[in-house]
Amino acid sequence: MPKKNSIDRRLFLSQCAVSSIAAVQFGNVLACNAEEVREIPAPVPSESLEVGKPYAGWKEGELDLHFIYTGNAESCFHIYPDGTSMLLDAGDYRRKDSTIQLPDDSRRSGEWIARYVERVNPSGKKVDYLMCSHFHSDHCGGGNFFAGKTEGRGNDYDLGGLAQVGEFLRFGEAFDRSYPDYEAPVTAMKQRETLNWLKFVEYQEKTNGLKRMPFTVGRADQLVLKKDPQKYAGRFQILNVCGSGTVCLEAPKPEHEFDPTVTLPTENLYLKYPNNKTGRVNENPLSIGFRLSYGPFRFFTGGDISGVVLDENGKDIGIEAIVGRTVGKVSVCKANHHASRDAMRPEFVQAVQARVYVNNVWTPGHVNEHTMKTMCSRELYPGERLICPTYCDPEKMKKMADEAWQKDLVKLGGHVVVKAYEEGRRFKVYYLTANDESMTVKAVFGPFDA
Repeated sequence: MPKKNSIDRRLFLSQCAVSSIAAVQFGNVLACNAEEVREIPAPVPSESLEVGKPYAGWKEGELDLHFIYTGNAESCFHIYPDGTSMLLDAGDYRRKDSTIQLPDDSRRSGEWIARYVERVNPSGKKVDYLMCSHFHSDHCGGGNFFAGKTEGRGNDYDLGGLAQVGEFLRFGEAFDRSYPDYEAPVTAMKQRETLNWLKFVEYQEKTNGLKRMPFTVGRADQLVLKKDPQKYAGRFQILNVCGSGTVCLEAPKPEHEFDPTVTLPTENLYLKYPNNKTGRVNENPLSIGFRLSYGPFRFFTGGDISGVVLDENGKDIGIEAIVGRTVGKVSVCKANHHASRDAMRPEFVQAVQARVYVNNVWTPGHVNEHTMKTMCSRELYPGERLICPTYCDPEKMKKMADEAWQKDLVKLGGHVVVKAYEEGRRFKVYYLTANDESMTVKAVFGPFDA
C-alpha cells in the first residue's frame, strides 16, 4: 500500500513537464516543490502513452538493458535481440549512508533481483549468461550481508548477492574476471567474496549444469547470441575490452566491426608493471568490461573500472583512458565505479562521448559533484546528454540546486531500462517504479538516434 504522502505518478510527471520543476524520489514519497528546488530544470520526459502503465517488456528484435535498483548495490540484466539473456552482477551490501532499500527490506537484494528477472526474462528462470565483473560485495555479494547459509551441499556457502539469485534462477555459462587462474595477475583468493563465489559456481557446475568459461580480452566470439544468431549476423557483437588487468589496445577496424573471428591486440598492465602486484590489491581496475554493438547502437559497461594503475616509475598510466580509446563513441555508457570521484575521468568521457550515462546508485555519494561536472562538460564534447542515476538524494540535490549539470540530470529514481529497436537505429530510456513490483513506467526519454 502506498504511504499517505504518495501522490499520483502520472499527475506528478505532467506537473513537472509543465512547470520544468526538478523531480526527486525519496522512498515512497515524490516531491515536486518549486520553493525547495531552484530554477535549473530537470530533463523533461517525452509525452508517452506508456507512462502510468506496466512496462510492456521486450519483444523479438529489441535490445533491453535493465539497471535494477534495490538500494543494496548493483545489478544489471540484459535481453539481446533474439532473447539471449545475461545477468551482470547482483550485489548485496549495506552501509550507514546507503540509500533506501526498495521495494522494502523484507527480502535481501538477491531475491528481489531474481523476482525482477523472472518478470522480464522471455525464458523465465533460465538465463543464458551469468557474469561477475569483479569480487566486491556490491557486485557479487558474499561479504558480510546474506540471507542465510546453505546446508548439506558439501562446501556450503553464504546466500548473498549472486549466490542467493542462484536459489531462484538457472544459468548456462558463467564468467568472472579470473577463471581459471585466481592467482593471476594478482591473487583473488584472499577475499571472502571470491571464496563464496567459487563455492557457489562449483556447486552449480556439479548440480545444475552451469559451465564456467574464461573471459578472454580481445575476443568477440564468447558472448554471442544463443537463440537465433544467424538472424542477427553482421548486426550484433560483444567485444571483450578489459578484465583482470588486461586491456584491449585497439578497436576493430570499421570493416571488421561485426567479424567474430577478429582477435585484437591486448596487454596485461599488471604483468607489464609489477609494482601493481605489491601492497593492497584494488579490485576495481581489474573489472570486466565489454562493448556491445547492435546496428549503430553502442553500449559500454565496465564494472568498477577506475583507480590507479602504476607504471615502472610509479606514475598513473590511466587504465580508464586506455579502455575509453578502445571503446570509442557510444550511445549509452554505464558509469564506471558508480561515477565515484576516482572514475569517469575526462579522458574516458571525452573518448566515449555518450548520449546517455546510466549510474547504479546505492549511496548518495554516487551522484558526485566532481564527476557530474566531467560527464556534463561541453568542453570535453559538445551536444546534449542525459544522466540517469537509479537514485538521487533530495537533500543533496537541494544543496547543489545551482549547479549547471543538474539540467542534464534525471532525479526521478527507480529502475532504468534502455531499449534499442529498429535494428539498433533508435533507443529510449525508461524509468520504472522501484517502490513495488508493478513495473509501472514513471517517465520515458527519447527516442534518440543511435
